[in-house]
Amino acid sequence: MPLRDPVLIPPILSHDLPAAEAGGAEVPLDSLTALGAAGAVRRGELSVAALVGASLRRIAERNDRINAIVTLDTAGAALAVDAARRRLAEGGVLPPLLGVPVSIKDAFATAGLRT
Repeated sequence: MPLRDPVLIPPILSHDLPAAEAGGAEVPLDSLTALGAAGAVRRGELSVAALVGASLRRIAERNDRINAIVTLDTAGAALAVDAARRRLAEGGVLPPLLGVPVSIKDAFATAGLRT
């Protein structure tokens, strides 16, 4: 079943980015591991917004064919980007995969989302 609504990448994922990121610079999703992506985010080589935005674009490009995502929570993604930005700015001990997008299997109950 394809997504019911068109995938809209929230503006929050592209504001305040360097010009290359705002223009949709290629994020190497095919070659990044989760730990590699997290490390690049921590080192400032990749923004959380660019990583999440690239993931959302990939889902938009491929989900009609593979039907892997039942419900896409772009609003939740935007909130997570802001939360990750705040945590990175605060410094201190950070979760190991901070800023790395994940999908939750639709068999798990998720408040406010179709499963």
